[in-house]
Amino acid sequence: MSERPSTMQQLIQDHRDRFNGTPAQHHLLRCLARCRTAAAGTHRWQCTACHHVDVVYNSCRNRHCPLCQSGDRSRWVRKRTAELLPVVYFHVVCTVPQQLHDLARVAPAFLYDLLMVASRQAIADLTRDPKHLGAEVGQIQVLHTWGRDLRLHPHVHSIVTGGGLTDDGNWRDCRRNRKRKKPFLVPVRCLSDRFRTLVIAGLQQAYRHGRFKDSDIDCAATPENWQAFIGSLWSQRWITYAKRPFGSAEQALRYLGRYTHRVAVTDARLSDYDGESVTLHWWDHCNGTKRQTRLTAQQFLQRFVRHQLPHGFRRLRMAGFLAPRVRQQRLEQARKLLVRRRRPAAQDAPQADRQEARPQGERRCSACGQGIMLVALIIRPVRGARPAVLVPRRWREQQSSHDMESSDANDGRHRAIDGPWPAHGEPAA
Repeated sequence: MSERPSTMQQLIQDHRDRFNGTPAQHHLLRCLARCRTAAAGTHRWQCTACHHVDVVYNSCRNRHCPLCQSGDRSRWVRKRTAELLPVVYFHVVCTVPQQLHDLARVAPAFLYDLLMVASRQAIADLTRDPKHLGAEVGQIQVLHTWGRDLRLHPHVHSIVTGGGLTDDGNWRDCRRNRKRKKPFLVPVRCLSDRFRTLVIAGLQQAYRHGRFKDSDIDCAATPENWQAFIGSLWSQRWITYAKRPFGSAEQALRYLGRYTHRVAVTDARLSDYDGESVTLHWWDHCNGTKRQTRLTAQQFLQRFVRHQLPHGFRRLRMAGFLAPRVRQQRLEQARKLLVRRRRPAAQDAPQADRQEARPQGERRCSACGQGIMLVALIIRPVRGARPAVLVPRRWREQQSSHDMESSDANDGRHRAIDGPWPAHGEPAA
């Protein structure tokens, strides 16, 4: 157990007190600075056989923290494994022009929700059209707000099934390209036009209801400015594209797992921190080269907190026949229709992909290799008081033979205790 902070944590610890931001942004920086350090407290894993103890620092569990996403990502992938269908999957990306970035700074919750709704509706409208597919597809959406250089760049990633359920209760596969003989979802230009129409319609409706009346952005200052702003959005083509289909459903799920819980930057992309500035490494898609940018600590923090999502905003959504209300029923219907139509690509999935989607087993003890490691104690620091020591219920049930003097439960899952380490260990206090 090392107390050495990462480069990003060290930068935040050194400069967050001088950062001029909102209370929510300061709370985010405080969580990231304490994550997996002694200030966050510890939890102790103890073997049920040899009573070997591993002490690990607590995580902040913040969705913007780069250190806390691997566990959530693996759990999400395991849940989605049971929902895979033996069909091809497409990766669709919808982006917006730079003129909308000012609105994202003023009304992020409104604009981000509008982008996700418009992207979902554009895909649904085109796939329901008999000219393209004529069926309801399943969608998994993820919102990203950043570019490689941490500048504001809102865009929506969507994983779409290569087929859907028709109105008469049948399954219809996507068409194939006449020249390349490969699966084909919808024309990208039609998708771009439909997505642009839906976003602009949402902006017009919001402006008529006075959504930007009190904002200080120039495009909404006067009706003339607003009309000129809308005209500039209509005059350019919005970038949307659909990548080639994945080789198997497992590959699609593994690929999506890298997007669902990704944060704006990780410690691997930072180097040369000298206490005042840091070097950010990023990939330039325009010319296909690796680049680096030198930023002061305050500039880096300003770019990073800009991507903090509004409180309660859901950046991961499912739609179509994968919507939560109808998912179980529609998936069962789709499996029955596809049971005799499995694609070879789905059957011949790489072994690595299958191992990625399998549920992980119990954590084995590194000392004896036979016992199971369970969380025996959770120690949380309490400001101005004695640290709270909690014993999980699962450990109490596993170690029912041990005499553990306990007080009343703090909540439905843990119980606070006083006294020493309950079994073959150091004192908890």
